[in-house]
Amino acid sequence: MPNLGKRDKAYCLASKIWRSGKKKIVKIKSRDLELNSSPEHLVFANGSYKPALSLELGDCVRILKQGKVVESIITYINKTRTTVPMYDMEVPFSENFFANNIVCHNSRWFRYLFSTGTS
Repeated sequence: MPNLGKRDKAYCLASKIWRSGKKKIVKIKSRDLELNSSPEHLVFANGSYKPALSLELGDCVRILKQGKVVESIITYINKTRTTVPMYDMEVPFSENFFANNIVCHNSRWFRYLFSTGTS
């Protein structure tokens, strides 16, 4: 499970948000929720971070449900051809954040690696 230390349990606002270009959508659903993601976005599944594009049916993601982090099984994945504008965000004090209640990786560590990001 991702490190959810004392500082990570607090809610905080994103410190930076920037455009990351137009990208195809990967739709991910579990019994409990749905996430539309870019293909390369890192999602915590089966005990490690995986790009959304590599997730498979039956993979186990961590989600926030009624204030607790619990496991949820992926029941649907659609790697669409739909291209939409995407944004990245930086969350202070943490490597993780919840995107539509699914544990994902914080982009702040990757911000300076890509020329498409602007702050």
